[in-house]
Amino acid sequence: MSETKPILIFTHFWDAEYIISRQFCFAKQDSAVKMIYLNNPLNYTVNSIALTHPNLDSLPLIQEQFPSLKTLNFFCPTYEILKKYKEDKDWDYYTKKYKELLVARRDDIKDWVNSLEDNKAYILCCWENTSRGANCHRVILYNAISHSKTLKDKVICLYRDGGKV
Repeated sequence: MSETKPILIFTHFWDAEYIISRQFCFAKQDSAVKMIYLNNPLNYTVNSIALTHPNLDSLPLIQEQFPSLKTLNFFCPTYEILKKYKEDKDWDYYTKKYKELLVARRDDIKDWVNSLEDNKAYILCCWENTSRGANCHRVILYNAISHSKTLKDKVICLYRDGGKV
């Protein structure tokens, strides 16, 4: 990576495994496309933004490099919000409640963003492959950060739906 802001890559666990195996992905910064090299665990990290994560045996590269996969709880939906969505599929309600949660956790999110290192990619993972229209809180989170007046200038945000590249 050239001299740049921290890069947030929003994707699902298996896509994170895929881009780690390739050791790179692309990000758009302003009008330029930059290649992000993921060839050294010192220049990237993988974190869960889900209430649970898959058994790491199914993600051998993540398991090898990050055996204690850290969960960023301030980005996770609550169990209650997720349970209600699984029952009634009311995405508008889910979106409203998750945005309220992000507002309530604003200070933790700002603190985390302020702690990020330049020239480092932060891969934020949850479960959903959204390439075929599945709903996922990571879309809401990506939009919230990439459109935030205070956060959007501090990081580069890259959304990956998890479909085949």
